[in-house]
Amino acid sequence: MFEEILNFWTHKPVEISIIDDRIFVKLEAKDKSAICPRCGCESHKLHQNHQHLVQDLDWNGKAVALRINSRQFKWDNCSKSFPETLEIKPFRRSYTKRYALDIVERVLASNILAVSEQTGMSEYQIQHILNDVGELLNCSKAKKPKEIRNR
Repeated sequence: MFEEILNFWTHKPVEISIIDDRIFVKLEAKDKSAICPRCGCESHKLHQNHQHLVQDLDWNGKAVALRINSRQFKWDNCSKSFPETLEIKPFRRSYTKRYALDIVERVLASNILAVSEQTGMSEYQIQHILNDVGELLNCSKAKKPKEIRNR
């Protein structure tokens, strides 16, 4: 049931615990391999594991934190290790993409200060999320409209 609620293509929940007003969901990758970004070959050779705690959308009035195992693989042809791509969250961020989009929607409906008070996040953190989503949507590279001049 919780797998349908989370709706992740690449990961499945393997353990769920509720502590106070927080739901912790341990996720496991469905695929046991990763694609090397250098050569495009598939690797099954696990090199390292890193645990991440990632903020997701609230569910039923409770904050949801995802425990994700981020794996690094090694490919013999390149002789380099590489991290698997996590579609759930932006690279080096501690929140899911859908959580970031929710923050943007909240800011658009009100303002950064109000969202900061609602979520307990600092205004700086919210601004950082807005910048990340802007880059994700390529808004930062959008050209300004040309000025029309009367002759």
